[in-house]
Amino acid sequence: AGCSDDAPDTASIRRYRDRGDAEALARETENEKPEIAATAVEALGTLGARGLPHVQKALQDKRPEVREAAAVAYARAAGRNEPVGHLAAAARSDPSPDVRAAAVTGLGQVRAIDEMETLLAALEDEDRTVRLRASVAVARIIGRRYETYIDGTPEERHRAVNQLRAVWPTLAGP
Repeated sequence: AGCSDDAPDTASIRRYRDRGDAEALARETENEKPEIAATAVEALGTLGARGLPHVQKALQDKRPEVREAAAVAYARAAGRNEPVGHLAAAARSDPSPDVRAAAVTGLGQVRAIDEMETLLAALEDEDRTVRLRASVAVARIIGRRYETYIDGTPEERHRAVNQLRAVWPTLAGP
């Protein structure tokens, strides 16, 4: 009583996560229910480097819910020392604004200084949430906030981003 149909699936995912069974979790990412697949991807993110290849694959899933979970999990699994090119690619070109926003957030979480251009481009994204999260990510990396005109006109945003591009080399250091 009161249990959802997904309870056995999520219980299995918890067991696989607790055992550190990346292969079993990877199989669950193929579940036909996107919420179960996304939960498995999130669990893979807690396994660090062992889960990263599977999370990376999930960034290509056809379901946006799974890709969004993968973007969040990728940042968690990658930490600061892993390449984040796949995450940056999602931030640049995923058709779902939710996925782009999650990817931009992830880049900020791992302080992906080498992906600053991706974050600056995201400040001009058509989606407000992507722009907002990019602003937070940039601030996290450079250690201070700049006016990026999140709600400004495209021209105002473009001008602000170009100003930030101009000062970025002086902030990045040698």
